[in-house]
Amino acid sequence: MTKGTAIFAAVILALLNGCQKDTSVSKNPLPTATVEIPKSISKPDPFPGFDISNSNTQNKYGCVGQVRNERGEFVGSGVLVAPAVVLTAGHVIDGEQLQYFITGDKAYIIEKVILHPGYKTGEEIVHDLGILILTEGCDEPPAKMITDKSELTQRESLTTVGYSKQIKKVSKPGTFWYYGTVEEEPQYMKFLPVNGHVWFGDSGGAVFEETGKLAGIIASMMIVDATIVDQSATRVDKYYDWIVDTAQNEGCSFE
Repeated sequence: MTKGTAIFAAVILALLNGCQKDTSVSKNPLPTATVEIPKSISKPDPFPGFDISNSNTQNKYGCVGQVRNERGEFVGSGVLVAPAVVLTAGHVIDGEQLQYFITGDKAYIIEKVILHPGYKTGEEIVHDLGILILTEGCDEPPAKMITDKSELTQRESLTTVGYSKQIKKVSKPGTFWYYGTVEEEPQYMKFLPVNGHVWFGDSGGAVFEETGKLAGIIASMMIVDATIVDQSATRVDKYYDWIVDTAQNEGCSFE
């Protein structure tokens, strides 16, 4: 990255951070009463089954970032799979003017948005996948994708990484496990929670299998009577050829 590009990226990131709610503390706060909370009372865990990851710190899941629109508003998650190629859910792309992919303290400009050609049949979402092409390569190492369903074993433990309320979450071991696919929806993998939830904002986030390869892009969930009865991720192995061919047609390379 050139010095000018680095300065530009820093300015963009500063502007985007300006879109966040001001949570700073006044230099001269008003006096407040101190209330001691009994030790027997604890606050509920806002993200059960997850560890909170600082999105401004590089880590092994730096390939998962935020997707924002032209106004700097957070709209979902995305996963870097090549230096300038990001996967996300199709419904994150649909109807949005996307402009930024943010990870590792940097904002990358989105040059092109590509929705899967079979995304919808009528009003029904069928192929919930999209590709974002960045104007430059991302500094974070991209995720390696599985290329065949045989790389997934039924009942194996999975790790999900995504954002909720713009907070990056990494699921704890044992929270999610691979259930399989259903005959009616072979393009989706089903993953069920043991003690956690996928919250709003996770759409477009990553589902990693046990060896650390990207297996799916978080797509949807269904709740009945406060219980999750279905969670789906778009299978990257099912779309691997389309992903690679589409990206290479845009001049992007896979390492």
